[in-house]
Amino acid sequence: MSWLRSTSLTFARQLSKTLDPRHDYEPHACYNSFCKHWQQAHEIIVKSQPQHLHDDVLGVVNHLEQLATLLVLEAKAREISHMSSPASCLEYLLSENLLDKLYEWAVSTGKYENAVRLEQLRLFGNLVTHYNSQVIAAEPFLRPLLKLLSSFRNELLPTNLESQLVSLLNQLCVVLMQNMKLIDLFFLMTQTKNGSQAE
Repeated sequence: MSWLRSTSLTFARQLSKTLDPRHDYEPHACYNSFCKHWQQAHEIIVKSQPQHLHDDVLGVVNHLEQLATLLVLEAKAREISHMSSPASCLEYLLSENLLDKLYEWAVSTGKYENAVRLEQLRLFGNLVTHYNSQVIAAEPFLRPLLKLLSSFRNELLPTNLESQLVSLLNQLCVVLMQNMKLIDLFFLMTQTKNGSQAE
């Protein structure tokens, strides 16, 4: 998967670490940029075709990196300023079921599925790290998360994917240990999923 290690991806990951929410965050601009990146990613997803899948996957992954950067920036800014109003980017992500749409597309990407799943794990990890229980209790987060985790069952994973999966599971365990009531949500979602499959 060396083809994913493009300059733009490296830059996006470095940028998310160096941005200072006290100076680099403007809520309206952040939200507009977030919506734009998703719209562009979604256009690629809708129009993706087997013969262009390499470029399509790379394009979506680039936009996912930007989405993750904006989510982290929003979370850090809210933490510094102690905002209590809804987080706009997070609200958009959840209300538009972006994680579900991304999962459904990923399973159709053939040999590139692991590359997309790696980015999904990173995105989920960012959400758990920076939004904690606020996001774990949301069904549009939990449903695709459980689908993604189930997709790894009985698979021998590449090292980078396994490492990212273990990291996400560790993050989830830490948050759940801090709020044990959230554990019930995982069982409820699993029962609902199993019930719908039985029908």
